[in-house]
Amino acid sequence: MVLQASKESDAKLAVRNREIARDLEKSLADVDAVNTRRMEQRKELLNQRQLKMVAAENKRSGMALPGIVREENAGPKILRVIIKADVSGSAEAVEEAIKNLGNSEVKVEIIHTSVGEFTETDVMTAISANGTVTQLHLTDVLQPKFWDSIFVH
Repeated sequence: MVLQASKESDAKLAVRNREIARDLEKSLADVDAVNTRRMEQRKELLNQRQLKMVAAENKRSGMALPGIVREENAGPKILRVIIKADVSGSAEAVEEAIKNLGNSEVKVEIIHTSVGEFTETDVMTAISANGTVTQLHLTDVLQPKFWDSIFVH
């Protein structure tokens, strides 16, 4: 970019102002990057704390792994399921097929049915309900960062 000024001092001042503005923009970009990184770290820390709380509660209640059929008050065993599928038709078909399964000893309870890849929220929901997540025709498998926190020995 060409700068024209009637005096050399005006040109130097204009150049200095542009340098200050460029430095300020760079600083603001750095601050945004730092803030974004801090926000991500806070979310990760919160997730770790929540998972540790769930793991501690599971350990206190004697539950080793979520999703395993468990007995409640000497009644039938209950398998709780979250269904995730690529299209709603598949999810609905599976839901209809399994919701009436069971007998006097074992029952299936569907917690939630939806379309799309399953998320850590689905995993947390399944853990809190002592259930499991089932996915149909989905390619990506969630690899939570905190499996060690969930399955405390």
